[in-house]
Amino acid sequence: MTGSVERGFVPAYHPPAPTLGEGMMKAAMNGLGQGSPS
Repeated sequence: MTGSVERGFVPAYHPPAPTLGEGMMKAAMNGLGQGSPS
């Protein structure tokens, strides 16, 4: 999805991005078959 943007925002925006960045990545990897974004 957003590998370049996530990689550049995750390290710079760790506090406000853990739910948006990590949540999206986790939902795409863990919620791929489930379909529930955290």
